[in-house]
Amino acid sequence: MKLNNRLIACGLLAGAFLCAGLTSAVAAEKKDEQAKLEAKAKVTRATAEKVALAKVPGGTIKEGEIEEENGMLIWSFDISTKNSQDITEVQVNAQ
Repeated sequence: MKLNNRLIACGLLAGAFLCAGLTSAVAAEKKDEQAKLEAKAKVTRATAEKVALAKVPGGTIKEGEIEEENGMLIWSFDISTKNSQDITEVQVNAQ
């Protein structure tokens, strides 16, 4: 019985390490993709953030990324506002 428990524990640990490695690899790939898209952008992230926040007064950026959507390069931000659980997505042209 102890051997079975050890085998199960080893299997769970191996699975956890595999998942952590895959997650790390996916994160690195996304970071590389973001860097390539940022290099193509004519509008910096800082400028795009200012534009996005101007559209949601009193807002706070929770997440942001640059992406190609329908052939256009855009900055996309998720913005929250105080006293609300709603998230507003604001897109800013990066070209």
